[in-house]
Amino acid sequence: RSSEGTMSERGNGITRRAFVRRTAVVGGSLLWIAPAIQTLAPAARAHTVGTPAFGCCMCLAPGNLNPAQCYANVATQADCDALCAPANLITDFHAGPSPFSCVGKRCVSTEHPAGP
Repeated sequence: RSSEGTMSERGNGITRRAFVRRTAVVGGSLLWIAPAIQTLAPAARAHTVGTPAFGCCMCLAPGNLNPAQCYANVATQADCDALCAPANLITDFHAGPSPFSCVGKRCVSTEHPAGP
């Protein structure tokens, strides 16, 4: 009989036991690769690089479509709510890939400004 890992008596390969042992070693060493790759991979982000989200908040009086206040560079709807709540105003939050500015108390995208 041949010993593990050597050529079989016929000279045509390794023994079955050696084959099973080697595949188990290779398979076992592969088990740590997937978690390691997941650990090294960067965490998913809500926005891709180069396309940040910008926000703008308008505070409106109930029943009045003319904004009472405008706030550019507001990050979230919750931030907008916090700005308008003290005066009991209704929020109108806008978000997009380009910055906003307040023109006449209205949110205007700097990428697509309002026409004349």
